[in-house]
Amino acid sequence: MFEKKPQTIEESVRQLMIDRAWLEQQDSVSDTDSLVEHGVIDSLTMMELIGFLERTYEIQVTDDELIPENFETLSAIAGFVEQKRTS
Repeated sequence: MFEKKPQTIEESVRQLMIDRAWLEQQDSVSDTDSLVEHGVIDSLTMMELIGFLERTYEIQVTDDELIPENFETLSAIAGFVEQKRTS
C-alpha cells in the first residue's frame, strides 16, 4: 500500500515529527498549537528540524531567525519557510 506523500509544509513537518516520534499521532497538534507548550520542540529537536527545513526546502536559517515567532507553530514554520523561499 502506498503512503500519501505530504503536500504542504505543515504536512511535511508534521510527518517528520511523527517519524521521529516527537508526535504520537497525526492529529495530536493542530497547525496553530504551540509546539513548545505541547512538548514537541526542545533545543535538540529544534536543531534537527532546522536541518530538515534547510535540506528539504533549500533554505538557510540564520542565527537571528531562530526566534519563537518563526517556530512556535506548524503554521509559523510554514510561513517562515515560504518567506525564505520567496526572498
